[in-house]
Order: sequence, then C-alpha cells, then structure tokens
Amino acid sequence: MTFGLYNLVWHLLRPFIPLILRVRAWRGKEIASRLHDRFGKPQLDQKIKGAIWIHAVSVGETVAAIDLAKALASALPKARFLITTNTVSAAAMVERERANGMALSHAFQPLDHPHFVDQFLQHTRPTLAIFMESDFWPNLISKTAAKAIPVIFASSQLSSTAFHRWTKQPAMAKAVFAAPQMVLAVNDAQAAQFQRLGTPADIITVLGSLKLGAMADADPALCQSLKTAIGKRQILLAASTHDGEDASMIAAANALGDGWLTIIAPRHPDRGNQIAAASSSEPQRSLGQFPSKDHNLYIWTALARWAACTALPIWLFLAVPSCRKAGITRLSQRLSACRSSPARIFLKTAPNLPAFAVRGLCLMWQKPMLGLIT
Repeated sequence: MTFGLYNLVWHLLRPFIPLILRVRAWRGKEIASRLHDRFGKPQLDQKIKGAIWIHAVSVGETVAAIDLAKALASALPKARFLITTNTVSAAAMVERERANGMALSHAFQPLDHPHFVDQFLQHTRPTLAIFMESDFWPNLISKTAAKAIPVIFASSQLSSTAFHRWTKQPAMAKAVFAAPQMVLAVNDAQAAQFQRLGTPADIITVLGSLKLGAMADADPALCQSLKTAIGKRQILLAASTHDGEDASMIAAANALGDGWLTIIAPRHPDRGNQIAAASSSEPQRSLGQFPSKDHNLYIWTALARWAACTALPIWLFLAVPSCRKAGITRLSQRLSACRSSPARIFLKTAPNLPAFAVRGLCLMWQKPMLGLIT
C-alpha cells in the first residue's frame, strides 16, 4: 500500500468516523465528551505547547510512559509532558497521576487521518515525540518528523506478523521507520528488524523493555505483608484477564481449595469492584485489603508491584489475545528471576476463557492449551 492509497482510505472513511466513534462510546471504548481528541482537537491548556509528548497505547505502555515521564521530569524539572493513549483505562491511569500532583496532560491519540494529525500537531506543537512499544501510525509519525520534531521510538518492538506486514509495503515502511532520530529496541532481534525496515543502524540502541522495567520497584513493607497473608499457600495468578473470564477463575479458586490463593489481576484496573461483586466481595489490594486464611481469592490491580516483590512458587495464567511468545517469554524470565521456583505459564488465545477443571496441580482444558513455558 502506498501513502496515497492509505490516505485515500482515510478520506473515504471520513463520513462514517463520527458514527463509529459514537458506537464505540456507547460500548465504553471511548469517552463521549472526549471524542474531539480523535479529530486532533484535544481541549488542552495553551501551555501544553512545547511539551514532551509520549505516545502510549494501553495500560502496560502507559505505566512505562508515566515512569519515563517521571524520570525525565527529575532531569528536566521545567519540562511539561503530554501523554496520549488509545484506551479509556490507560487514560484513567494518567488522570490518577494528575490527581496525585504530577504535571501531566492527557489526550487520546488522534485518528491517523492526515487532517486530524495536522490539527493535533498544530494544537500541541511538541518539542519531542516519544513513541512507546509498537504503535506505529504512518501519518502520525511521518508528519511529526516532517515538522522537524525529533522522534524517538522507545522500548521498541514489532511482532513477527507486523514485521512481515511492513515488509510487504517497503515505501511506507521506509517513511515510518527512517523517521526517528533514535530507536531504543528491546533486544538484538528487534534491532535487526528495524534495520530491515529502513532504520539506520547507527541510531539503534538495544536498551531492553521499559514495560518490564516498571516491575522493578518494590515496597519492602508491602511485600512482607503480602508474604504473611499468603503463608505457605501456592499461588495461581490470572494475569491480564478480560471481562467474561472472571467466573472461570473464581470457580478455579474454589476448586483448588485451602492450599492455594488465586490472584486475579485484570487487564483493566477499573474492573476491580466488578470482580469483587462477582466473588462475594473478596479482598482488593486497591482498598488496602489483604487476604486472610479464609480467603482463597485476591483481586490485585497493580500486577507490576506484586511481581517485583514475591519470592514464592507461582502458576501464572496469562490471558493474551494472540500467541506473542517473545513477549511472554521475556515476562516468564523476569518473573522466574523473582522467585526460587520457576513460573509455569499457560497461554490463552480466545477472548473468553474456556471452562476447565482442576486436577491436582494441572489445569485440564476442554481444548488443548496453546503452550506451556517453563
């Protein structure tokens, strides 16, 4: 696909975009009062002009983006920061940081229609643009670079599927991946992929994943309280779960019995109360509660803090939308380094968790498991 054809598709879609956004707002995927952000017209204070702009996508990238903004703020105390996101949950995270006193502004990412991107850049006029992880929008990146705004790809990576898709459209790939002044890839393999897509080798540095780096901080008192609450129980951690999967995990907690504690860490942190309501008001970390010996289920919406401080054997069930083994393996290695026994990781590919029965220490699925990584 050429840039001309890509933008033609956006122009053809333009009459339908308001309706699409309203439907998404009705489904809870957008905030109705913030739809103007998607058209490149965020309602921001004029002081935002000249800010450092960090683009994230969802919750995981936003955690890393906030940590990056904090680190930059310590070195550049007069700097202002704008974080753009794609999801409502990620937006809520930024707003919580703002409420806690951090000098942040938030906008939803403009859709990649060329006119919307132009409006966004005219309104915000950032001095630096940092794109987190793997959200590479052709107009957003190329137009930012064309305005002489330095572009950085941070914690950068591409799935195999995305990489092969980009290789089939070399002209557009060159325009996107030759645009940054710096690419901070997560590993050597990713660095090689960026080179093949047109990024000059001399601007690529392998720096690891900022998302995993957000796991590093630990509160010793919190960790000790958690270890005391867990006791000698084994742990089944259901990480990154989505709406509709909780009932199966609650059933698993009940089936496992007193020797286990099941921890549900939802993909969207704002679902904590919903899970508690479905589980007879089981304790929530966000309310400062800890599980007693009578509780076999715990709701934890800050997974990174928990993973950083626990040194106990764990069975980890990761609810992922597709088989992205590279990222899962890195997470497995990070979790395994935190405890005496390696994490045993089950991957899920369906949007809803199939029913399963617990047999000893094994989860027996009604359909074959995608994989088991140790």
